[in-house]
Amino acid sequence: MNTSAVLRDAFWYVEIALRAILFIRLLQLGLARRYAVLSAFLALTTVRSLVLAYLMRTERPVGWSGTAYGWVYVLTQPVIWAVYFLLILELYSRMLEEFPGIRRLGRVVLFSALGTATALCCVLIVIDQQAGREAYPFLSLLVLQERSVFLCLGALILLLLLFVSHYRLAIPRNVWVLVGCFGGYFLANAALLTFRRYFGGDFAAIRNVISPLLFLSALSGALMLLSKAGELETRPMSRLWKAQDPELEQTLAFQLRGFNRALGKVLHQ
Repeated sequence: MNTSAVLRDAFWYVEIALRAILFIRLLQLGLARRYAVLSAFLALTTVRSLVLAYLMRTERPVGWSGTAYGWVYVLTQPVIWAVYFLLILELYSRMLEEFPGIRRLGRVVLFSALGTATALCCVLIVIDQQAGREAYPFLSLLVLQERSVFLCLGALILLLLLFVSHYRLAIPRNVWVLVGCFGGYFLANAALLTFRRYFGGDFAAIRNVISPLLFLSALSGALMLLSKAGELETRPMSRLWKAQDPELEQTLAFQLRGFNRALGKVLHQ
């Protein structure tokens, strides 16, 4: 077994352990229901990884000289991508708990983005000529789809941060932790997949090492920084680079509440 395969297996088993520990940590803190999508994601991916690890060791052929591992991976990967979008929706909802009208609008926009991402995946499969760089055609399609998904996820994270920064919203510290951990992972993975697009298969080995490290960092950060007190402590991101201006913050809050009331009336009609 070569070095890259050993590293891949080591990262994989550490990921499984960290996911399980983080899930237990959420239960201990009483945050599993508040962050239901995150909890479901951790449980789902832990079970999936355990099943894939078992199938990879047994190598049971299924159909077209394929393997059970390959079929389970391909059939469950779109579910994982969909849960990523739902995780962003959950974080968005926690940021805007005081503004139900805006929150409902955001859900519509995000589900529309999910449909758009699906459409873009199909378009890229047809027009992207770099797919042939991969050893297996179907693997090429998955790489293209994954790149589109992470680019959309990264764009949504940036738009969300821009919105809450502009209106200087005070966000619970736990939400900032999750946005930093998983949002950073989405953005970094989008960059890695873009580099793979331009550098081809030679970059795949590098990405296969860096991407698990990024995910391990996201899980470790969430595990260390989430707390009960983090639900009560709030802070606006804009304080990192802007001086406090109570008058401006009051004006922005008034505008946002007015927008929220207007949206509430429209969406309830």
